[in-house]
Amino acid sequence: ALRLRGGLGIAGLERGNSSGSVTAKMTAPPLPGQAAPPTVKVEEPGQHLSEAGSVTVVLRFRTFYKTRYGENVVIVGSLPVFGDVFNPTATETIKAAEQGKGARLQYLADDEWGLDVAVELEPGSFPPPMVNYRYCIVDDNHQHLPLPEGGGKSGRALYLAGPVATFPAVMEVRDVWKSQTSLSSIMLSSAFTDVIFHDASRFKNKAPVKAKVN
Repeated sequence: ALRLRGGLGIAGLERGNSSGSVTAKMTAPPLPGQAAPPTVKVEEPGQHLSEAGSVTVVLRFRTFYKTRYGENVVIVGSLPVFGDVFNPTATETIKAAEQGKGARLQYLADDEWGLDVAVELEPGSFPPPMVNYRYCIVDDNHQHLPLPEGGGKSGRALYLAGPVATFPAVMEVRDVWKSQTSLSSIMLSSAFTDVIFHDASRFKNKAPVKAKVN
């Protein structure tokens, strides 16, 4: 059981005094040359437990990527705010990003990007709660198609299991950007062969390949 609870943002995260819910305000990413938003400190007076054994947790995603003007880092994955993409392969990530799905990270400083998401989950359940996701670069100037990171076929998997009473109120997830291994692997991936370069007209007048039997 994993439910989105609260909002997005780097600024304005507060812990409620009695309800234990987490709220957040969104702040727009700074333009090149502007100062980065201040570092946020989240007070942790103790995890809130519901009658159903669920807890509210802030997932704090952080990664480094050197972007160009107009580029943004987004997360596509299985949470509703990530686009409800439960198997974020490179192909599905590109499709989702082209449809405007995914959650945008905010630029912090020195090529670091961040996003805080509040979720309600049951860490003691079986199977344990899990979030699948993949980072992707989106160009608002439309100079290139969405560029998903490399790594495993189904992206990253974040398992959220543990004792309910001691589960952290804030969980920081620091990820290293996974580059594609080589240019050839990118061009031969299904994201390019099946989606980007797929053109039925290329195969219309092509002679069929015949197998030769000796």
